[in-house]
Amino acid sequence: MKRLFLCFCLMILGGLFPLNLAHADAATADSLHTISVQGNASYSVAPDRASIAIGITNYAVTAKEAQAQNAAIATAVQNKLKELGITANNIQTRNYTFYPVYNNDSKHSNEIKGYTADNTVCITVDDTSKIGILIDAALEAGANKVNSVDFSLKNPQDLEQKALSAAVNNAREKADLLAAAAGKQVINVLSISETQAHIQSRSFENFAVAKLDTPRTPIEAGDINMQASVQIEFVMN
Repeated sequence: MKRLFLCFCLMILGGLFPLNLAHADAATADSLHTISVQGNASYSVAPDRASIAIGITNYAVTAKEAQAQNAAIATAVQNKLKELGITANNIQTRNYTFYPVYNNDSKHSNEIKGYTADNTVCITVDDTSKIGILIDAALEAGANKVNSVDFSLKNPQDLEQKALSAAVNNAREKADLLAAAAGKQVINVLSISETQAHIQSRSFENFAVAKLDTPRTPIEAGDINMQASVQIEFVMN
């Protein structure tokens, strides 16, 4: 898709700078007066999707008890989330670990004193304003960790295309400025390539949580930034 988009940009630029095609075909790259510039652009938009990783960790003396307690809390958390309108297909178990806990006493270091169950439930929502409410609800239902909150876009391609288009325009402006300073004029495009197209995601990890009687501070998503760069070689006369 990126390649098609850049080809499209090249066609537009070519249309903007008519050149005698017969002359262009006959000329070699060495005989052309060219200028190579890098165009840069940055676009920022508010995220429209978020994923929350809720952790449920518990300890019990017996394996059966640890598993049962964890399952009960996980079920309570999922039921609470469903009450708030989160559908089942937007709730997933990311990972589940279960392991023995050994005695710290050096004389009994091989003895198992209990078991720990660790379950992570991942929730995906398209309304980022609900993040704080969902975290509070999960903690009230028995969860005791918020492993991460990741903000993203449902259609990142739209932002990428806008940034690439703006980068092409930025390159053209630079080329016009440099060509004019040299007493020349940009008339066509010889080559164009994408050098960078990167989304700077928004992510928060390993929240410190505790059961509080007061409302929690809302989590602000901020903006997601898309950076794009293109390298364009223009023809001058």
